[in-house]
Amino acid sequence: MGKRSANPTFRVHFDDGTKLKISGVDGRDVPKVAKAQHDGIIRKIKVVKDDQTQRAAK
Repeated sequence: MGKRSANPTFRVHFDDGTKLKISGVDGRDVPKVAKAQHDGIIRKIKVVKDDQTQRAAK
């Protein structure tokens, strides 16, 4: 298994340049939560590396 946290933080990028940080949700629910916060076209969703992940990689 990977060394990711149970609930990582996601960064959602919209077509109009808006960026949202979404945390505390399952990865499958990220688009639904993001659309509830901002009405727009989602261009990409990234997993944000937290401090624990960066330390584990070193």
